[in-house]
Amino acid sequence: MKGRHLARQAALQALTSLLLHKEEVEVVLEFVHKEFASGLNNPKFFQELVRGVHEFRSEIDEELAIFAPQWPIEKLDPVERSILELATFEILKTDTPAPIVINEAVDLAKEFGDDTAGKFINGVMSSLSKKHGKIE
Repeated sequence: MKGRHLARQAALQALTSLLLHKEEVEVVLEFVHKEFASGLNNPKFFQELVRGVHEFRSEIDEELAIFAPQWPIEKLDPVERSILELATFEILKTDTPAPIVINEAVDLAKEFGDDTAGKFINGVMSSLSKKHGKIE
């Protein structure tokens, strides 16, 4: 499990960089892998996450707007936005169980976000998961 958490951390770095710097996905993937994630035991998972969020970003952001209407996605802190997009991609497009995705997202928020990020992300992801029948 630790390996997947590290892959999510690397994906968070890459996604935040993409939001802030508008670089090409492949350039960011290569840089983050080389500088921060060269020891990943599953680099394909890291790449799948970053490419998936990038490919489905508009669909993901539309979903997020439903569950956080008071927080326009473009006004969110880039780290929190990246965590939400990453978790939404995993819930909607992978077979990772939603409770694991939510726990991982909250952990990332505690590691990289502000004091309120964990609760906010937990609420949004729980609501999204319920809507899509991923948790009861």
